[in-house]
Amino acid sequence: MDKIIGLLSKDDWIYTGLLLFSFGASCYVRKIGNNILASGALGFAMAVFIIGSKIMYSLGICTIALIIQQVTSKKKTPLYVFLATFTYLMFVRFAHYILPVNEVASHTNVIQLIITLRIIGITFEEHDAWLHKDDENPTKRYLTEFPTIFEKLAYFYHFCGLFTGPYYTYQMLLDSQNPVLKTWDPTLEVKHRFLRLVWSVPVFVITNHYFPLDTLRSDAIWEVSFPTRLLYAALIFVVFKTRVYSAWAIAESICVILGIGIYPAASNPKIIVGPSDLEVFKQLRNDENVVMNSDAIVNLDIPKVGKKSGCLTGLATKVANEYHTEIAQKMSQIFYIFSKKKKIEDHGEYTKVVAGA
Repeated sequence: MDKIIGLLSKDDWIYTGLLLFSFGASCYVRKIGNNILASGALGFAMAVFIIGSKIMYSLGICTIALIIQQVTSKKKTPLYVFLATFTYLMFVRFAHYILPVNEVASHTNVIQLIITLRIIGITFEEHDAWLHKDDENPTKRYLTEFPTIFEKLAYFYHFCGLFTGPYYTYQMLLDSQNPVLKTWDPTLEVKHRFLRLVWSVPVFVITNHYFPLDTLRSDAIWEVSFPTRLLYAALIFVVFKTRVYSAWAIAESICVILGIGIYPAASNPKIIVGPSDLEVFKQLRNDENVVMNSDAIVNLDIPKVGKKSGCLTGLATKVANEYHTEIAQKMSQIFYIFSKKKKIEDHGEYTKVVAGA
């Protein structure tokens, strides 16, 4: 048993447990009826179980954002939310220097990042819907129903994607309530993603076990040749990539089971945006016999990753081009830099080791 536990780090085991529990929860939620409020409550309970009192960090930004959305004009709300969330994130990152609190790290950071993206995303959704409410022939789809405060909180803490992503809009969450999706069979979509696990999980476990990052921090790395260091660096990269491939295969499957990002294939769904051919979507959305796909929730296209600057950069580019979350991306990048300061330092050490500096 100790050998099995030793194959992964503590954080990796926690994330594995969260993903598997979320997958099981998604199957149960689909069976009893997909309910946004209940799923939000479940996500909140999971977050409290994992990070305990640190849940107050995310509750703080949620409260601030909700107040701004309620009391300010729709025209200025995105700007105010951006300034408030940016300031709050900076405070959270440096609070341990000025207050008797522990530094925010690990799982708390992930939850904070996902919730920040959702807060800014729904702010723009409401703003765009208000701005184009009088359009007779809209060229894109806008929010069809303004959420209540409780529905917003449920979206912020919805267990699907709360710990690993992927990001999806509130409108996509609303669309998952379509009764047609209750009869749609997600088996093929889930099977397609689970086939990835057949090779990504073994490769991740093996490379992570035999080529741990900690080796680069030890003096032993200086005892091997430069070509060996390059090979080790390449294998470390494999560890990072296969971890993402495995986690997102399960995370996307959870979305698929809940109907998030599932649209008629003929409506030409796009990542984050949803259906791009609105006329076709209106005609087919209630048709039980139409072919569906999950293109709107596919955040990782492995064959194309090598042709781009990386899966996360590719996702950020798609989101920025297709939807108004540019500010969210910038903030997430800044937050990521501060929250991963130690890893950046490790990367610097890693680069020096490989280069033989």
